[in-house]
Amino acid sequence: MTTRPEVTRLVLFKHGIAYLERRGATEGSFDLTFRASEMNDVLKSLAVGIVDGAVTVESLDYAAPSDPDDDLERRNLSLPTGDALIGLLRVARGRTVEAFTGAGSTSGEVIGVQEDNDRRQLVLWTSGRVELVDLAGVTGVRFADDQTGDDISYLVDRSRAATAGDTRTVTVALSGPSHDVAVSYIVQAPVWRVSYRLICDGDAIDLVAVGIVHNPIDEDLDGIDLTLTTGRPSSFEIDLYRDRRVARATVDDVDYETGPPPIYQSFGVEAVPAAMSAPTGAAPKTRSLGAVFDGRSAEAAEVGEQFEYRVRGAVSLKRGMASMVPLVTARLTGARRERFWRPGSSPEPDIVAAFDNSTDAVLEAGPVVVYDENSYAGEAMMPFTARGAGVRLAFGKDPAITCRSMPRHSSVTTRVRIGDGALLQEVRSETATTIAIVNKGDADREVIVELPITDQTTAMTADEYISAYEETDVYRRYRIDVPAHSRADVTAGEYRVAERWTSYTDIRHQALADWLARSVLDRATFDALQAVLRHHDKAAELDAVVDDLRSEYDHNIAEQDRLTKQLDVLRNEGSEGRVRESAVARLVALQQRTDEIDAAVAATTADAAAERAAADSALADATTT
Repeated sequence: MTTRPEVTRLVLFKHGIAYLERRGATEGSFDLTFRASEMNDVLKSLAVGIVDGAVTVESLDYAAPSDPDDDLERRNLSLPTGDALIGLLRVARGRTVEAFTGAGSTSGEVIGVQEDNDRRQLVLWTSGRVELVDLAGVTGVRFADDQTGDDISYLVDRSRAATAGDTRTVTVALSGPSHDVAVSYIVQAPVWRVSYRLICDGDAIDLVAVGIVHNPIDEDLDGIDLTLTTGRPSSFEIDLYRDRRVARATVDDVDYETGPPPIYQSFGVEAVPAAMSAPTGAAPKTRSLGAVFDGRSAEAAEVGEQFEYRVRGAVSLKRGMASMVPLVTARLTGARRERFWRPGSSPEPDIVAAFDNSTDAVLEAGPVVVYDENSYAGEAMMPFTARGAGVRLAFGKDPAITCRSMPRHSSVTTRVRIGDGALLQEVRSETATTIAIVNKGDADREVIVELPITDQTTAMTADEYISAYEETDVYRRYRIDVPAHSRADVTAGEYRVAERWTSYTDIRHQALADWLARSVLDRATFDALQAVLRHHDKAAELDAVVDDLRSEYDHNIAEQDRLTKQLDVLRNEGSEGRVRESAVARLVALQQRTDEIDAAVAATTADAAAERAAADSALADATTT
């Protein structure tokens, strides 16, 4: 087996996939080693191409993922620890061997091993007699038949697999030597990450981006081309390593005495994947970086739908190690130092470094350490930032400044319209937020205050309100100048107009008067609504009268029931007769009053209905006019 081609290129993707390319000359077949967990990706992606040489790829072979000890046990080749020779000779019973000693050799068929105390002798059947060979003097054993040789080769192979641990081997079988073989495949890898250093220098910023990469394979990588890409191509896991067997129907033996076996209609089964064949076509192309590592940054480029950093120069990654590689080093001008504050956060505003990404690279999300005046100043998180996009990084607090906000909410009806069945009010809801900022420092400061934008609100523009200089999807931003050792108080306002339907029966005269005074209503509409309200008020008064009459009616009925029951037990003579006469008179009076109540309820109900009809008529007249 010859030396495998070395890794020449490594591409690390953002979703934890590593693409590797190997290139080099080989003298013939070679082995590639992988972790067991990598085999599914390898079997899915492994490609081999002959770049230079009149040879072919004959096969790509690997051991099935069975337990080596179980395999040896099934073939009766499991040898006891410390007695490998004895175990091997016991396996070879009945087979011809030649045992070598210092005095020569003895051949024969193995009968077994005789053990007497500490002495062990090989028992052979030779030319019609039994020969005993002291194993203490045996220096070697040769097996005469091919089957035993194959068994020993299998034993050695599976024993090698048993001691390989997590390592798995794929053998690339070539028909001969080649000057240049290309191999490519993917394996799972730690996600590459990026961290930033931000060195502030007046209105300029030195931005340094460093990629953090891990060696994804169990071998040293020396002088490779390294590419870090933001791409996340579709990828998935599928078990190609373990064998898959299709369940088949079980058919009982046929009793041939009763006739021939029945013929069943054929049925399809899921196809079993064919054995791996050698890839054909051109070998994978190796992309040249075409530049010498300059010690400052990687080459940034767009490739299709993704962005990648090609690290300049050769990169080396030792086995089991990680490395920090330079991705971006750039001086950005036009940087700004800002102070931002949002209600709900701590009183101190954030100190923010603001700049535009004028580099040639897309900035991946990652932690940032900020240095100012040659000293550590704080930390921030860089968001994903496209080229040319603005960045704001909050890295600290300004303890010399304190901010607070005091919102006030109010609602006022701005318009009233008579609607069909209800009054439509246009209500303006206002929020006025007073912002108070105290600057205890020695320098004048500008503080940018962000107020959240409530849904469907508009900024108020009256003279007493400060104007926003910028709006995002969720915030309005206000610039507030605060001189040293001073305080600034400003008010920002927003409003929202909504419509509210109110039943005419719920309107109050005072509300009408207020709307008229504020010119929300004109006089004609006011008079019309006043008439409607008077009719509704009168109807409500009549409804109250009806309620009182019905209460009296119920009381009378209950009293009549009581008197009727009393009359059932009173006699006509004596004192009971006098009580009876009084009860009868009372009962007659109650009945008369009940009849009067019935009539009054009917009349009053009709009057209330007439008032409501009059209200509807007045409302209809007001609507048409």
